[in-house]
Amino acid sequence: MPYLNDHFPEAEIALKEAITDRLLDDLQDGTLDAVIAALPLERDGLSVKKLFEDQFFMAVARNNRTVLASPLTQASIAPERLLLLEEGHCLRDQALAVCERAPRRAIVNVGATSMTTLLQMVANDMGMTLIPEMAVAAETARTALSILPFAEPAPARAIGLAWRRSDARDDDMEALSQAVVACGTSSPQGQRV
Repeated sequence: MPYLNDHFPEAEIALKEAITDRLLDDLQDGTLDAVIAALPLERDGLSVKKLFEDQFFMAVARNNRTVLASPLTQASIAPERLLLLEEGHCLRDQALAVCERAPRRAIVNVGATSMTTLLQMVANDMGMTLIPEMAVAAETARTALSILPFAEPAPARAIGLAWRRSDARDDDMEALSQAVVACGTSSPQGQRV
């Protein structure tokens, strides 16, 4: 936000966090002008631009008794310790894709609706979870977690910008996409924001 306010002081910017389907509904009905979300975003009438790759890491409690060799492989994940967000969150689907070898019945389903809640459960050694790179700096600053990398090629998701194809502000959307990419490459410790 500071970058956008500094570089586009005339822009009226409001943020909304919700599950992707709800954001896309709001985008299509004109409530929102643009959405930044994990790809793919497949809806009629949208223009979509890939912004960057967001790597996944594994978050475990600092006092975790489970010894995990770092860097992790997808096969080394203990599915019975994996905590996921509730149904409807794209991050849940992405985590399941990363852990595709694990039997679904072995994965722990919890009612967490936010990454913050899920990571509090992890910090209290109730399990482990995947965390996207863009959330690492903020979440580890306030939660006692160890963040473990995956072996190359590390699992990742693509993050993109979507807007209505009927919107005549393609230049504004291009400027917004460049600003988001600039923020991601210039943030502390190279973390995406």
